[in-house]
Amino acid sequence: MKQLKLLRRTSDDEDVYLAVAPEVALESLLADEELELRRREAEIAAIRGHVMSLSSYYTEAYQARSGGSVEILDQQMVRHLLRDWSYQVREDVLIAHPGGGWSDEDLASSLKNDLAILMRGVRMRVLLQHATRHHPPTMLWAEKVRAEGAEIRTVPTVPRRLIIHDGQRAVLPCTAQVCDGAAVVQEPAVVDFLVAVHEGMWSHGEPYPSLAGDGLSADHALEIAILRELCTGVKDEVVARRLGMSLRTCRRKIAAIMRALGAENRFQAGVLARAHGLLQDEPAEGDLLPGS
Repeated sequence: MKQLKLLRRTSDDEDVYLAVAPEVALESLLADEELELRRREAEIAAIRGHVMSLSSYYTEAYQARSGGSVEILDQQMVRHLLRDWSYQVREDVLIAHPGGGWSDEDLASSLKNDLAILMRGVRMRVLLQHATRHHPPTMLWAEKVRAEGAEIRTVPTVPRRLIIHDGQRAVLPCTAQVCDGAAVVQEPAVVDFLVAVHEGMWSHGEPYPSLAGDGLSADHALEIAILRELCTGVKDEVVARRLGMSLRTCRRKIAAIMRALGAENRFQAGVLARAHGLLQDEPAEGDLLPGS
């Protein structure tokens, strides 16, 4: 009780204590702690102000080093820059990501940065492939970021990964033949073109379903994408890689499509698909596959 300052000695007798009102004891008890807290807050504010005052110098030096156009960087440097830029973006972030879903580690890292961006009111539009609609970790990530305002759509294929900040700079991973990193692009004409590419894919995308959604329209679109790939004569492995799914899943879907069409081989499937008008730019309304 004495440690909590709820008792105090009387002036007449050191062995006699008087009760202290809890409100008074609390104020006395926390006075030193509150003083220390205010001191630490002042220190933190000073550190933040000092570090942020260097931001303009950092941006100016980076732009001077990169020449304001295109720079090839290794993966570590790209991750570092993306982390920095996530605190600088003000208006919107455009993302396109190929494949059938991120790894758990990548999703956890992405979620932290994505939520920090969204909580500042920045608009985020993410393009994924249809295959991610059936990838549980990606589905959970999508549910969390959409709750904070992110917009997500899917398309049959995403050719390359792409990140654009405020329509001013873009990050494009390099091919293995070029480097093990990415190209950072700040040339306005090139960035404008990449924004237009993203907008074009976005306009044809299907809204990502909620965990309770069925994603039926996108599943039909995925069937059409598989048919288009089959008509080019590529192998199952190529189809699976382009559409971001496992080879087993791809072959299962191909078999289902051929059964629905009544086709005995790929050539016949292509003929029947065209006969049903399935490979037109705008498929007829109704079922995309007979009997589906």
